[in-house]
Amino acid sequence: MMKITRCSSIIILLLGALGILLFLEMVELPDDTFLLRELNNTGHTPLFGALSLLFLALSKLSLGSRRLNSHAHYLLALIATCLIAGATESVQYFTARDADIMDFMRDLAGAVSFLAICWSFDSNCGRVWRKCGNKTILLFRLFGVLLLLTAFVPLALWGCAYLHRRAAFPQICSFESYWERRFLEAQDAILQFVAPPPGWKAADGDRVAKLTLTPAEYPGVAVVEPYPDWRGYESLGFEVYSELQDTVSLVIRINDIHHTESYYDRYNKAIKVAPGVNQFRLSLEDIRTAPREREMDMRNVSTIVLFALSPTEAFSVYVDDIHLR
Repeated sequence: MMKITRCSSIIILLLGALGILLFLEMVELPDDTFLLRELNNTGHTPLFGALSLLFLALSKLSLGSRRLNSHAHYLLALIATCLIAGATESVQYFTARDADIMDFMRDLAGAVSFLAICWSFDSNCGRVWRKCGNKTILLFRLFGVLLLLTAFVPLALWGCAYLHRRAAFPQICSFESYWERRFLEAQDAILQFVAPPPGWKAADGDRVAKLTLTPAEYPGVAVVEPYPDWRGYESLGFEVYSELQDTVSLVIRINDIHHTESYYDRYNKAIKVAPGVNQFRLSLEDIRTAPREREMDMRNVSTIVLFALSPTEAFSVYVDDIHLR
């Protein structure tokens, strides 16, 4: 009867481990926002922590204390989890999913933290812990907890960024805050946060964005995931300052989450940036009706892009105070 129970337990643990691996490889969770992508990434840590405990239980059940001492089971569980983590990331090189060394590090953090905490409470390892003393045990547990918590730091940072985005609205981007800068992406351009140049009293704060556009097809900067619900407002405003001697042309593009990547399925507007201060105000009604075959979803605006069309040489402009009114 004991043998049947032991075999059943081993089978259940194996099925549990297999279930975690199948979940990781076959289930694709929503990842269409920064927060959801980070949530998916963070999920690696507790999942592989749970997987390491399953391997630990399997080792203890199948090998027992006669073949391995209590500490060796933990080492074996850690090695098995690391091998599985490495294998899953390696397999992704041959699939549509991206292999990521950071995912492997998250997997490793989950295994080490879960096993460390479990090890410190394991009565079968009591002889070692009695020699170490209570302070060492406490430090070891603290290490496991802190290692586990570090995996959640990026998710917490994104949570703070979303809270700041909500609190600042209808200010879309003032280029002052670390949190709003997390939503900025430069392409074929250099984005710097500097004091306003002499001759320009910026509308808001002590910092503006200096955008250096390089010779490329569409160099520019994007505000990805601005606060999405623009209903109830009339216009989008922003300032651009130029130290150039000649007028330059830029394009502003705005699209919602339903955008098909077609040129005619978004708002596109060419703007002329003259030397000195340029204040622009765009009608939200024009933005709403810009797509050729539908209306823009003003509850779910997803991207604002300011870019140049194939400049032949690099040039810089300054941008500030993107807001709704």
